[in-house]
Amino acid sequence: MELWSDAALQLKVSADDGTSELECVGVAEVLDALVKANQTIGFYSNPNLHSSVQGRIDPYGLVVAHCCGTLHSEHRSVGVFECSFGLLRDPHACNNWVSKKFKCLLRSATSPLPLYTLTEYDTLQ
Repeated sequence: MELWSDAALQLKVSADDGTSELECVGVAEVLDALVKANQTIGFYSNPNLHSSVQGRIDPYGLVVAHCCGTLHSEHRSVGVFECSFGLLRDPHACNNWVSKKFKCLLRSATSPLPLYTLTEYDTLQ
C-alpha cells in the first residue's frame, strides 16, 4: 500500500465494553496502527457491494470512497463497519492513486442489520 507522507487515520472501535479512538498521521504511524488493529481485532469485513460502496470527488481532486458492511468472526456476524478512504493522484508515481486519509468505524452488534447499506451510514458523514 502506498501512502502520502502526511497520510492520516481516524479509527473508532465501539463495543459493549466501551469505545476506543485512535488518530495518527504519517506513513509509519498509519501502517503500524492498521496492522495492530487487524492483529488485535481479527475480524473479516464483508462490504455490501450492491448498495454500500460510493465514491465522490471533492473540489480539490480528493476522491473519497465510502463503504460499509458487516464484520464477521469465523462462524458468525459480530458487527458492522463504515470506512472512508481519501485518494489523490501522484504525478511522481505515474499518476497512480495514492492513499491520503482513512476514517473507519468498527461497531459490535449482537444482531446487525441483514444488509447494512449507506442509508444507515450516518456516523462518518
